[in-house]
Amino acid sequence: MTLNRTLVVLSLIVFLPIEAKAESSDQIVEEIVVYGKRIEKGQARAIEEQRNARSISTIISSELFGQVNDGNIANAMQRMPGLSADSNGADEIPRYVNIRGVSTAYNSVQVDGIRLPVTGTGRGAAYGNTGRGFALDDLPADAIEKIDIVKAPTPDMDGDGLGGSVNLVTKSALDYDGRQFQFRVGANHNELRDEAFGNGALTFIDNFELENERKLGISFTTSYYETNEGFDNRDKDYNPLVPDAALNAGLGLEELVARTGRISTALGSKDKPFFLGDAEDEPLAAVFYHEDTEYNNNVIDRERLGFAGNVDLQWNDRTRFYVKTLYNTEDTRVDDFRYHKIMDNDHGDNCGEAFDPLDPQSCFLSRLILPSDAPGPQVRLGAHPTRRSTIDYVDNNVGRASLDANGNPRGEVRYDGQTNDIELELWAFTAGGSFEFEESKLDVELSFSEASQDNFELDGDFRREGFAFEYDQTDPFRSVDADYRVINGDYSYLTNVDPFALVVDESRADTIQPSFYQSEHYDSTEERMQFKVDFEKALPELNGVTGTWKTGVKYSTMERDYDYTEVQFDLAEPGDAGYGLVPWESLIRQNPYEKVDSQPMPYVPDMEAIYAFVRDPANANNGSFTIDEDGSFEDSVEQDYGYEENILAMYLMATFNAGPIEVIAGARLEYTDVTVDRFVINEGNDGLQASDVTQVTDDRDYHNLLPGILVKWEVIDNLLIRFAATETFARPQLVDLINVRVVDEQDDPVEIEEGNFRLPPLESDNLDFVVEYYTDSGLWSIGYFRKDMTGFSFPAQVIIENAPEFGGRQLAITTPLATGRARNEGLELSVFERLDFLPTPFDGLFVNANYTYTESEAEYPNRESENLPTRGASRHLFFGSLGYETDRFTGEIQYRYRSPYIEGLAFVDAQGANNFTEDDLFGETGTWGFNLSYQVMDNIEVFLNGTNIFNEENASRQGYARYPEDVYYNERRIAIGLKGSF
Repeated sequence: MTLNRTLVVLSLIVFLPIEAKAESSDQIVEEIVVYGKRIEKGQARAIEEQRNARSISTIISSELFGQVNDGNIANAMQRMPGLSADSNGADEIPRYVNIRGVSTAYNSVQVDGIRLPVTGTGRGAAYGNTGRGFALDDLPADAIEKIDIVKAPTPDMDGDGLGGSVNLVTKSALDYDGRQFQFRVGANHNELRDEAFGNGALTFIDNFELENERKLGISFTTSYYETNEGFDNRDKDYNPLVPDAALNAGLGLEELVARTGRISTALGSKDKPFFLGDAEDEPLAAVFYHEDTEYNNNVIDRERLGFAGNVDLQWNDRTRFYVKTLYNTEDTRVDDFRYHKIMDNDHGDNCGEAFDPLDPQSCFLSRLILPSDAPGPQVRLGAHPTRRSTIDYVDNNVGRASLDANGNPRGEVRYDGQTNDIELELWAFTAGGSFEFEESKLDVELSFSEASQDNFELDGDFRREGFAFEYDQTDPFRSVDADYRVINGDYSYLTNVDPFALVVDESRADTIQPSFYQSEHYDSTEERMQFKVDFEKALPELNGVTGTWKTGVKYSTMERDYDYTEVQFDLAEPGDAGYGLVPWESLIRQNPYEKVDSQPMPYVPDMEAIYAFVRDPANANNGSFTIDEDGSFEDSVEQDYGYEENILAMYLMATFNAGPIEVIAGARLEYTDVTVDRFVINEGNDGLQASDVTQVTDDRDYHNLLPGILVKWEVIDNLLIRFAATETFARPQLVDLINVRVVDEQDDPVEIEEGNFRLPPLESDNLDFVVEYYTDSGLWSIGYFRKDMTGFSFPAQVIIENAPEFGGRQLAITTPLATGRARNEGLELSVFERLDFLPTPFDGLFVNANYTYTESEAEYPNRESENLPTRGASRHLFFGSLGYETDRFTGEIQYRYRSPYIEGLAFVDAQGANNFTEDDLFGETGTWGFNLSYQVMDNIEVFLNGTNIFNEENASRQGYARYPEDVYYNERRIAIGLKGSF
């Protein structure tokens, strides 16, 4: 961070000579900002801008979203109609904007109209190093003046926002009078970790009157945040059993299903979709076996330093020049500690072929503990022909694991550890000018930006085997020791060992088993350049109709390079010659967070110590560990890629004004040329060799024509009707384009997995109809939207018989295909109103609320009949706040609600096999918050803000509604501080 801080300090010094030229102190005093009624003033400005907007937009001012917790601007997004903030599915921190049920992968995020590089702090297809989703928490929030959400763009705007686009507008000095120093100092308290972290921001704004009535405006904001964004999690896994399978006859499952009734799926039924929250039971004959519970401490320490600086020169009434800069640097440390209680460590046991009861193999055998010593039943899990587990008895609430063929317990306790050190740097530079002539206007702009990330990760776990568990899941949300009873008895070599208090004891060293360990190094860089020219000219007036025509061209490039290096190493196991050389007492450490909810979690792998051990030359040849050269090489090669995207966009549009009616019509053409450098891996029967890997380059181009018409009609004073028919699109996800082609001839059939470089872009036909009513003190609006979308890509498997290139063998090819389509339509209602018509003291009340209702129907391969929505689409979104504001006091209580949505769906192969237990549904969320501030002086105020003040838990489900897969414990966060200006 030392170099990064030095750069920011130097940036500040650049402005110091200019400060010396400002007006005298007598003039400055008269221009100090008075903070009184900032909500009223700030939102009134945003409402006026929304009223004048040509596009269909929603605008929110910084005064209204206030001091966002942890400096994360994504928290402010959730106040706006039609918007929700998605996480990356790994840490549940809101980072990515979802617009009208369309995830961030298909939306556009800009700052001052500039598309920034994807910084890649997240994971998954939509995020991270193979996605397009921009992480909003990677921006200095204090520099943002307003947020503009465009839901129906005009042709002079970028068209690649399938759901919409977000434009974050930074501060401009020309919007202020005189010199200002704005400051904020404070701290955030994370109750879950019982830790507090300092933060602060400083903004300098000044205007200078130059010769010939020219005006120079300078503004810069620098901010510092340190925070812990971590959470705790409890993850439970279940597997359905098959009552009518002959293999399961000994358990009496058919009678149990008949007695307990029907089972609810998390996704609901066709007539009652899941996101109503009251899905009817489906007649699915299933009983569930509880496989695994995992407890997780996720600790995310971030240190973020940001800077934004703008210079505006008003040369004359018709000419303006500007320079905008943005810089953000972060150091993030992630510690992910996990503790598993696994009922059956062979629960995925596949013997390589379907089970034959007349010729049972040893891995399918078990011994019954109770009620007798007769052979115990093997059970079939779900629809898979070979997945098995060994259990003694089970119903939908309780169960008992049985022994393996040798009479040993198959359960285990596992401790996982992951550390992740991330260094992130983002900068952007933009310069431009605006030139007005008698009847025309010319705008020119050039920008450069770059983001780089260096990520070093260590993963591994150790385990203790030999436990037989009896479990109770009568209350699946409960998390107590009594729900898991060790029943080893006298037949285990781990008699009376307590799995919840693992102790490193040399006399029992053979009970500790190492598992998979690896180090991962990610290094990614993304560079962007953008140049655009816009020209607008007045049209001749005709019968009272005035207007303009406008045209422009924009050229942009994006280059992303990603290099991944992985090293897999295995510590020696019991029975290996080098096992006694592994110093377990120094490779396991106490967990500083001790527990998850009420569950003790005393130990974790010490990943740094393990890494130091395998890096020590003295241990390289003594047998204490081995390096998996083939696995390391293959995984490293599979993820490396280079990607280049060149875009040329042109548009032509006309604007006509006839009294109260404004009509905008035109079209935009975007031409895209793409080049990908990736690898092809052809692994033969002799295993992976270096000669099996070749690098290939793919190149293609495509274009999108995007017509649009927008109408704005002021029917009567303050009553506006807006209509728009537009087309938008989104470029395919990089993860689907760049995926390495892997050919595995060792399997039967031969398996090929590859990306699809020829995927077409996604397209959406959009209709919007909005009614807005502007009062003296607020805005009421209601809007209808519909989006008909095509081109969503999903994994598909194609079976080819007698493939000649593989000697007539059967071939199974898995690749993404753009077969999906969806329709999202709904209503958006919003109101912001100051209740100043009430008598004193109630005239300081204000209401800010919005509600979005979305009907979403998406087609997924082989699941067309299920009436599922798009991923990330919630049927109900609600934000409401009641506030009170006087000249010195502002208070607001807030509530935000989001109904369930799909995070992921199971893959359906060519044979139609679908393990629906892998569907991932995030449950409804409802959280309360508050903002309080008091003006202790005319230009100084103290503030106190809180989020999740009632410690609401979030939960996701996988497969069936009764069973929560993940329960997230976040607890409340409180921000306190002082801010003002002078």
